[in-house]
Amino acid sequence: MESESGDPLLTKRGIEETLEGLEEDRKALLATAERMARAYGATLYAFDVFANGAIARSLALAKGFREMIVQRNLVCAGALVRLQLDTALRMTAGWSVDNPHAFAMSVARGERIDRMKDRHGNRLLDKKLVENVAKDHPWVPKVYEVASDFIHLSDRHLARAFGLTDDGKRFSICVSSDDPPGLDDSYVEAIVYFRKATHLLLHYLEGWVYTKENPDVVSQMKQDMEGPI
Repeated sequence: MESESGDPLLTKRGIEETLEGLEEDRKALLATAERMARAYGATLYAFDVFANGAIARSLALAKGFREMIVQRNLVCAGALVRLQLDTALRMTAGWSVDNPHAFAMSVARGERIDRMKDRHGNRLLDKKLVENVAKDHPWVPKVYEVASDFIHLSDRHLARAFGLTDDGKRFSICVSSDDPPGLDDSYVEAIVYFRKATHLLLHYLEGWVYTKENPDVVSQMKQDMEGPI
């Protein structure tokens, strides 16, 4: 991963200390799932199915991500950051459509989200989801771009195998599954951005729980927003 200057979360911390936050996030996700299940008399909506699927995926990714950091495998850890962000971005798609429950049912039937359209007729492509979220979360575009490099074969993977020797005159070749030394800061950054993706997901999950618990309030808010200025 790469540092973003000015990000207050990217402080000098150890890997183990930063990893501790993953457990806090796990508990937060489970607590949100419980609140969602009990909301509005434990009524089950189609979007609940979609939201719980996002939570389950997030928890599974976090479990694997932690293991990859412990094993010092940045190639896999970086890819998992991208997948966690993918979960959060697709959760936000439910706020872009006219009927989130119909949207959720379409996903349940196997329809691809990037082939669906928002309420303005725009396809729900990653680019559009990133653009929408970036208005309130400006870190998303950069992390999306950097983490995507770990998904696709890129210069990051080539750099692991080829490099200059200390004298700068010859190439060295090292083909190994092990990370090179000196990547502690990169591991910490990966953890921070994985957690930021999780918090983005939690933000929208909490929004759905609030909507479910307060349908009258949300309906009135929507009418006020759509009313005359």
